[in-house]
Amino acid sequence: MYQISIKDYEKNLKKRFPNDDFTVLSFTAAIKPVTIKCNKCNKIYNYNRGTTLYSNRRKNICTFCSSKIVQGVYKSCEINNITIINHSYNTIDPWYFRCNICGEEFSRIIYHWKTKQCPKCLAEKRSTVVQFNWQKIIDDLCGESEFEVLKNTSADHFFIKHKCGFIRKTQSGAFLRSPWCPRCKGTMSKGERKILDYLQKNNISYEAQKKIPDSHQTFDFYIQPNIAIEFNGK
Repeated sequence: MYQISIKDYEKNLKKRFPNDDFTVLSFTAAIKPVTIKCNKCNKIYNYNRGTTLYSNRRKNICTFCSSKIVQGVYKSCEINNITIINHSYNTIDPWYFRCNICGEEFSRIIYHWKTKQCPKCLAEKRSTVVQFNWQKIIDDLCGESEFEVLKNTSADHFFIKHKCGFIRKTQSGAFLRSPWCPRCKGTMSKGERKILDYLQKNNISYEAQKKIPDSHQTFDFYIQPNIAIEFNGK
């Protein structure tokens, strides 16, 4: 085992690690230092003894490429047709990529890269998401002219206006479970109705049941840019 050539040594290692792509750069004897380069990430490993790699505990030649995070990036780049232009051996430093579909070049810290997709292509996919025709669905459910869908904020969120003039933002599932106007139904307090009447009478734009970002509280009315109204009491 100790009197083998560099080619034989590399051949033995490739049998032991068939899924790794590497090249033995220097080798004189199994009991002497050996240098190996990973052909995938170009990282070079120096070992004090060539026999170190014969350990049964070792699963891969390149510990960097075999990590779960890096493996996930390699797989996603292959699936989404993305080329790695340059990378760091530290997962919290930026990696640089090129999308082979649109040509976009971008950088990402792979530890925080959740989508594993080209940002430009992903934005185009999201912009072409089919929006449901909620106006037709609501008309079939509640009757024509009962509600008017003003605009979709996402695939299943929209602003809706009742024929009484009350406007609110709602989620599709919540509305389909309770397809009525809270003002006309009586679920709105007298104080809330007075505030609503005042806003509508003075043509003040508002959002009903507005949840403020970075806050767990939902307010009865919200007026741009930063006025929130919550009525408590009778």
